[in-house]
Amino acid sequence: MAENLALSVVIPVYNLEKYIVPCIESVIANKGVDKDSFEVIVVNDGSTDGSQKNVERYMEQHQGYHIYLINQKNQGVSAARNAGLAKARGEFVWFIDGDDAISSDSLSHIQVLINDSIDVLRIADCVGNVLYEDNEMITSYNSLAQDDEGYLLPAYKLLGHDYGHGHTTYIWRRDFLVQYGLEYPIGISHNEDFYFLVSSLLLAGQAYVNLSLRFYLYREGICSVSRGQFDSLRLDKYVQSQFSVLNKLLWLDIPESQDKYIYYRDYLNRYIYVIIADCFFRKYPFFLIIYVLQRLKAMRLYPMNFSLIGISKFRIWLFNQSSLFMLACLIYRVVFKNKDIND
Repeated sequence: MAENLALSVVIPVYNLEKYIVPCIESVIANKGVDKDSFEVIVVNDGSTDGSQKNVERYMEQHQGYHIYLINQKNQGVSAARNAGLAKARGEFVWFIDGDDAISSDSLSHIQVLINDSIDVLRIADCVGNVLYEDNEMITSYNSLAQDDEGYLLPAYKLLGHDYGHGHTTYIWRRDFLVQYGLEYPIGISHNEDFYFLVSSLLLAGQAYVNLSLRFYLYREGICSVSRGQFDSLRLDKYVQSQFSVLNKLLWLDIPESQDKYIYYRDYLNRYIYVIIADCFFRKYPFFLIIYVLQRLKAMRLYPMNFSLIGISKFRIWLFNQSSLFMLACLIYRVVFKNKDIND
């Protein structure tokens, strides 16, 4: 193991034989960076396709790099990321998904920017509509990063509505995560990263933010854990995961006297709104909509008693009228009967 590793890149993989090697290659092919300053940790979460063999073959061909493979029984993406974190030795840790990629200039910028004064580095939102079934864009993409556009702020302020909340755009100080025992929650198949992100940002100190660092390339149109079509079984798991995350968020103990409580509460309110909005825009079956509203009502979270910046008061009012809301859901699916629930 090399000393003074600046960065550990943790990549969970489950049945991604077409994408995992391009993902690893996007890290290894980074320019202007010492290969001994970073490591790649791939966690194979019980893949049944050729993912493991493809990674092993790549490792054999690139023995001069610090690439490690952890094989475990299928336990879910949270357990895979946690296993990667336990193995990591870099000063900072970046969790990326095995079907995505990063730009070839990302590591050189990141290693310059990380320092002892920050617990987390926030880069720009994921770049979509660049990766589909081919990987040509990985080598040709240019981030146009500007190091002088960065600024510092308390990490909890990143929970504000001005910032996107994709967990792959956050790069964490490893010692900070270990100190507070911060891990991804086991047993949640969707939105598991939301709880990790919120709990980590509430505990972190200073954050460095630079929204010109468009390093993360998001692959479109495939059926991974978080993407693809939602059949009835997957939709039910999605809803159950939302409530599991909601319960965990509600248990976070943030004193109302602290400034960070405002950001925590706003994030929580938006999460509640999203649970209801998903009923509408994902065109849930009516029995599932009723289930969602009744469960929120039992938790005393419905009707919503808050307003949100960027969401019209009329929409909040409509969503709060259960009968009218059901009617609106019916009208929406009639008007957009051919529109996919993920559009």
